[in-house]
Amino acid sequence: MLKTSTVLLITTIFAVSAITISVMNEAEAAKPIMSGKPDFIAIIDTPNDPAHHNGEKGKAMFWVKGQGDNMKIAYKIVLNRIDVGQIGDDGNGKDGNSGKGLPHYLWKLHVHPAPGGVHDANYHHLNIVGPADDADLKIAGKTLTGIWDKSDFDNRKDLPNDNHETVAPNTVIEEMCSEDTDVNVHTETHLQVRGIIVPNSDYCDTLS
Repeated sequence: MLKTSTVLLITTIFAVSAITISVMNEAEAAKPIMSGKPDFIAIIDTPNDPAHHNGEKGKAMFWVKGQGDNMKIAYKIVLNRIDVGQIGDDGNGKDGNSGKGLPHYLWKLHVHPAPGGVHDANYHHLNIVGPADDADLKIAGKTLTGIWDKSDFDNRKDLPNDNHETVAPNTVIEEMCSEDTDVNVHTETHLQVRGIIVPNSDYCDTLS
């Protein structure tokens, strides 16, 4: 017969194990979905115009999870020579990049349709900045991250042009697979830096 102390020890071990498993499950569920190879990428660059462009470029990466209304598209956008830490001027009309060697600051950033690889400025699929419809948007240094999902569509900001509103991600995923969307970055000097979103994994094969 087991002693009472032994029974208590075994009971304690099982209890601790159950708590550990629970914590691990919660940690697993909390992992960001932007892990592994991106399903889509876009190389953001500018036209070859030395008079107006100064090496501004970047890269956008997208990961897709779920289907239908439950679809989530996580994104990570890294920019070069554009200050994403401050949107607009410093409130006094002064350049917030003074002394940083950065030629521009971020004004707006959107995902647009680009049928046939041609940028369409008349519509927006996702407003990341200016306005920001993504409640999960985070800005750290030159990197913007977030998760585009149906809630961003449900809570999108009202804009003067009704076409410039965030849409649900599952409604444009086939456009992304067909290379008919782009990422467009606007700076306060009205410079636009953009790149076509292209498939980077076998995700699109699962739609057929």
